[in-house]
Amino acid sequence: MKNVVCISLFLVLIFSLIALNPAIKCSDLPNMFPQDNLRTWKNTETIHQYYHTDWQNFERTTYLYDTHGSYSIITTYRMYSGTDWTPNMRSTYVYNAENQLQTIDKDTYESGTWSPASRTIYTYVNGLNTRILTQYHGTAGWSDFTQVTMTYNADGKVENQLTQMATENGWVDDLQSIYSYTPTQIMITLQNWIVNSWQLNYRETTTYDGIYPTEILHEEWQNTAWINAWKWIYTYGTPGQISVLNQYNYDPDTGDWLITQHILDTYDENGNRIYGLDQNWDGTNWTNWQQLFFTWSNITANTDPLAGNPALQVSNFPNPFNPSTTISFSIPNNSHVNLSIYNIRGQKVKQLVDEDMQLGQHKISWNGKDIKDKPVGSGMYFVRIDSGNQSRIKKMILLK
Repeated sequence: MKNVVCISLFLVLIFSLIALNPAIKCSDLPNMFPQDNLRTWKNTETIHQYYHTDWQNFERTTYLYDTHGSYSIITTYRMYSGTDWTPNMRSTYVYNAENQLQTIDKDTYESGTWSPASRTIYTYVNGLNTRILTQYHGTAGWSDFTQVTMTYNADGKVENQLTQMATENGWVDDLQSIYSYTPTQIMITLQNWIVNSWQLNYRETTTYDGIYPTEILHEEWQNTAWINAWKWIYTYGTPGQISVLNQYNYDPDTGDWLITQHILDTYDENGNRIYGLDQNWDGTNWTNWQQLFFTWSNITANTDPLAGNPALQVSNFPNPFNPSTTISFSIPNNSHVNLSIYNIRGQKVKQLVDEDMQLGQHKISWNGKDIKDKPVGSGMYFVRIDSGNQSRIKKMILLK
């Protein structure tokens, strides 16, 4: 049950993020929040351990990034015996000209050789991800496995997500997720296709404080009513940094929420999550279950060979601001420049520059409005500039 809950939690976070930003690159998903793709610090290694009678290594994951700060290659290793890590899975990410995720190729490692295992192909219409096709590789080559198609509402948010399975007779409906929104919540209702009709299964509601999630509630459909099952409650130290994530199971006999699990996170001085401890409550004590160690590198400073040139810069004043701010930027060479505003969830709020520009200093104002000329809410925003092969990010705070 514990693993099912964790998988379900991960999926609802993924689908919530896709719903909020359907153009988000799925390469961002291994990190919990998509804004990680707008930061120069990148997770380069994760060590995953399980606790039995002591802590034992289970999995090691390494991450490589391209010059845009997006995932390039993710490799996992397993420790089957002894102290040596054995390669297990490798994922290679390919992007289109708009830097949207195009394919993920997964290879498995066996007897010293990498072999193709699966491929995920992303299709976009007007910048929105409308189809995700997954194929597997067998003795006869590539074969379709599943496809997910998305439809969107007028605001560009996911409305329906249909999953189908490939059969000899074509695509067969499997499940669908229906999305509904309020200013502070996203509700995802999952239905299964059984015989000749859609049957309600469960729904999950993610509540936000305006920027960050504060609760995920999981309810299951039983006969004619929704029944509470479990929920996660987020506690933050510094904004955006989860200090404690508590899981509660619902007791239908007493109507009480009983704590069953928590995750304790630790961050470094740069705001990077460096340690996560997952423990279970046995009714008396907290017992260890799993822990993760994260290693980070400053991509701009350490791995982008073009980042040594300080000429590409971006800043804004005033910061914090209300209602507008002036963004100043300098570019090192005559080049095509893209300058856009993103919110904390990784959504592009507005593009301010998309043109060829001369080297030197430039300024542009942002009036705190989105692409539809509607005022955005208070919170943290990012201005990203791309010039040639270089990128820079600047954090901004809008206070109302």
